[in-house]
Amino acid sequence: MRVRDSMTRDVITVAPTTPIHEVASLMANHGVSGLPVLDEKGSVVGIVTEADLLVRQKPRTRTSWWRLFLDGDRMARE
Repeated sequence: MRVRDSMTRDVITVAPTTPIHEVASLMANHGVSGLPVLDEKGSVVGIVTEADLLVRQKPRTRTSWWRLFLDGDRMARE
C-alpha cells in the first residue's frame, strides 16, 4: 500500500490569515483533523491541526478539552 492509496484528494486549505474560528468550523464541517496552510502563491507553509487548536486554547483545562466533544459547533463559532 502506498500513500496515494489512502490520501485525501479534495483538499481543503486555509491561508495564514484565516481566523481560527473559521479553521475550526471547516474541520468540523468536513470531518478532517488538519488543514494545509498555503501562502498567496499556493505554496504550503504549514499545517494546522485539531491538536494545535486545543493546545492554544485558554484556559487549558480538562473541562475545556471535553467541551470540544460536547459542544464542538459552539466552540467553532467562538
